[in-house]
Amino acid sequence: MSLSWITSEGYDEQEQPKKTDKALVRLGRMPDLQAKIIPEVFPIPAVNQAWNQTVIPQAFIEPALLHALLGITSSTLKLKKHVKSFDPSSAFAEFQSHKMASINLINRKLQSVLDATQLSTILTVVTLFGYELAVDEDSDAVQVHLKGLRDLINLRGGFDGLPVFLIQVALFGDLGFAATRRSLPSFPIVPMKAKPPKTTLDRISARIDPSLRLLGMELMEVKESLDPGMVQAYRDLSVVVAFRELCNQGIDVTLYEVEYFETLALRVQHQLITFLSTHLSRKDSDIQSVCRVIIPIFVIRYQFNIYGPSMIMDSMVIQLYEVLSSLDLGQSWKSFPSILVWAFMFGVWISKEKHVRDWFLFKLAEGSSCLLRWQWNETRDILKRLFYVDRLHRTDFESICEEVRLLVPHAGHGQPEPSGKPGADSTDRCE
Repeated sequence: MSLSWITSEGYDEQEQPKKTDKALVRLGRMPDLQAKIIPEVFPIPAVNQAWNQTVIPQAFIEPALLHALLGITSSTLKLKKHVKSFDPSSAFAEFQSHKMASINLINRKLQSVLDATQLSTILTVVTLFGYELAVDEDSDAVQVHLKGLRDLINLRGGFDGLPVFLIQVALFGDLGFAATRRSLPSFPIVPMKAKPPKTTLDRISARIDPSLRLLGMELMEVKESLDPGMVQAYRDLSVVVAFRELCNQGIDVTLYEVEYFETLALRVQHQLITFLSTHLSRKDSDIQSVCRVIIPIFVIRYQFNIYGPSMIMDSMVIQLYEVLSSLDLGQSWKSFPSILVWAFMFGVWISKEKHVRDWFLFKLAEGSSCLLRWQWNETRDILKRLFYVDRLHRTDFESICEEVRLLVPHAGHGQPEPSGKPGADSTDRCE
């Protein structure tokens, strides 16, 4: 079997045994390094424990996986920048070296069906795919790894029997890339697992923070303006987020309970991205158009908040701008002000380019100037009835709230109009 895989220039086969020996020495440090990363990638303890119990032993017997893990660890620590005595430039060189070694080693295994469908091979490909998407942001490489991963999964007969964390990364990466390209997901929607007993669900529900029961409630009050299929997806999303936040507080849950709720999460994400990519075949309401984009933004950043801005967010901010700039904002602020506050604040939050951020910020201040006092507690109450998580968003959103509060007195008094459509040059101005 031969899959179309990318190659790495400068690979020295004679040097590989030496590199692998050095990598094995470094693997002894891997649990400490991974301890800084994995809890943020997989915040549910049962999931990150499953990762550690599966991946580290596999790395001892599969050099390609070993190099892939060391590469993504180096690159992620570089991004986080909070690790003392950590040199970003050396981390990048180390990342490239491990990536090159991993790709060349995995290419050898792809020549045999038996080797290609081993768990260690699929773990390696998922790891390479994950950091091409989240760290390296190489669209061509992502597409190649995604095709190869899909071929491997199909060859082994699907996802059955694979660890839940592996399915999470593979499918979430697929969904994120589909959102970037405004296309349908490559993988089909996963089948739902059998529901846990009612006593189990009641036990979990009783421990949910009361504030999390407000998630999505604002949308349920305008559900007549939403697509019926999305109403259920938004309800399911609120359940998933509440469960994850419960787990993040250290509440013990079984691996089956995790697999049930994470499968529900993957199904919701698939529905959201499919709905996002098929909007041209429908006539969505204004509220649904905003939710069609902003809820996937929330989901993507909530899932992998550790990586922050990414090529996925670069695409999503363009899509959000397109929706909000197409609205009759004067009428929309009268009809659904809370949803606009939420959407514009997320627009400010995810924008990397200053002129784009300014557009969201100025439009937010201008439209809300007669509606809100922009006190944080008032704004926070609005956000908590939509999709917002205090643990992840509060610091940044409270800062945005203060920016808007200071800007509101000047809104509509001749301040310069922020310039530039996302992704456009300076000659293409927002209207």
